[in-house]
Amino acid sequence: GTLGGQQIVAGRARIRTPRDLDIDRLISMIPEAFADALEGIDVHGTVGLDINVKGALADNGPVLDNASAKISLKDLDACMNDSLKAASGKLQLEAVYPSRVAVDRKRQTADVNITATDLDLSMVDSTTINASLEKLNLRASVAGLDEDVDKMNVLVDLNVGSLEADMDTIFGTLKNTAVALNMAPADGTIAMKADIGFDELAASMGSTLTAMLGATKLQALAQYDSTKTEILNQWNPQVKMTLKDGQVDMLASPICLKTLDFDFSLGRFNINECRAEIDDSDIQLWGDIYNIGEFMDGTGLLTGELSLESDHMNLNRLMALTGDEESQEVAEEAVQEIEEGQDTISTGPIMIPKGIDLTLYTNLSKVDFNDHTFNNVGGDISIKDGVMILQELGFSSKAAEMQLTAIYRTPNVQDRFMELDFHLLDIEIDELIDIVPSVDSIMPMLKALSGKAQFHFAAQTYLEPDYVTYGPLYPQM
Repeated sequence: GTLGGQQIVAGRARIRTPRDLDIDRLISMIPEAFADALEGIDVHGTVGLDINVKGALADNGPVLDNASAKISLKDLDACMNDSLKAASGKLQLEAVYPSRVAVDRKRQTADVNITATDLDLSMVDSTTINASLEKLNLRASVAGLDEDVDKMNVLVDLNVGSLEADMDTIFGTLKNTAVALNMAPADGTIAMKADIGFDELAASMGSTLTAMLGATKLQALAQYDSTKTEILNQWNPQVKMTLKDGQVDMLASPICLKTLDFDFSLGRFNINECRAEIDDSDIQLWGDIYNIGEFMDGTGLLTGELSLESDHMNLNRLMALTGDEESQEVAEEAVQEIEEGQDTISTGPIMIPKGIDLTLYTNLSKVDFNDHTFNNVGGDISIKDGVMILQELGFSSKAAEMQLTAIYRTPNVQDRFMELDFHLLDIEIDELIDIVPSVDSIMPMLKALSGKAQFHFAAQTYLEPDYVTYGPLYPQM
């Protein structure tokens, strides 16, 4: 080292191990007071250490002007208390004080860079966690080292060529991952911004669930507010996400998420595009939902409009995917009890939620159900502060053309009210009995009829909790 005058101190130290590090010999050279801290640590590999320090000796102690440290490891094989293991072919860590990136020179700043060709980590506990990384590059910059966490500025850039991790039966891989994180104080609170992207993700949980995602980008911004109670309102997140070629296997057939593109904030949730395929059914959804934050706080209505379209929807296959043999048997028994008039099933009344004003516009070109095909299924379904409105729901089939408009209002359990206007046009009687066999039980005379008919039914009624009507009923045929 060098000593200039009586105050300025500068020094440099270099250490190289030409062969495998002898950790036991190193511990024997360290005073006993510090050797205990290295107990249980076993390290193998070659080590290079380069340290530069410049500072001053002030009356109140040493003052550090600048410093840098670089540690290079090759063929690393380390273990701590048999519970934490690390291995790497080539790993380099560099720390610099003050930061070369930070702009504010009045604060204590530092940079940390970590690069590795490969890095394997294992944490052995009641459940073992393993992680394997390739082409790791981590850069971090911190301003405010001597300040509280909520006053620090932190910049992190992480790039990983490949990441594989597993825990028990859970397994996951990521390809070409890039993460940029910025944490900074704002108005006395913590604000964070993150940009995340990867080319491919694959994950599995035993044999019950597997998932894959294609190219994905996520941008998020959040600011903490301790005066709020709900966690979403506390952080007030703003998220923009795009995703392509996703697939989830947890049913008999995979759920393919072809495209997902949305912008989320507590003021507006905008679904730009969502296209999915389930078995031989396709779904496309888009629209906006507003006032999520106010709705969670109980100060405003949750409003919005969504559109649902499909070229083909196979309800038979969709219902089969979500059911099992046991549930199907229970459903069949319930249907039989109803047909025999022995129904003992009791359910509570369906209550329409308040504080919501949402409308779903539907347009389904083709729907398969049982052995029948329904075309041009569509209409509007609205929920408006405790009222559900079905506006001109309709379809066409070989049996008839149907149109339904209905209102279901639930201000409370005792005063639930329903009004409907139901039309069946150009009815083919034979086909109608085939589609709805129970019609034959309600009107046995239909068996003796053939040809075409029309049917119109309008009703207004109040409902008891078990849905038995007791108010005024006005049918028209």
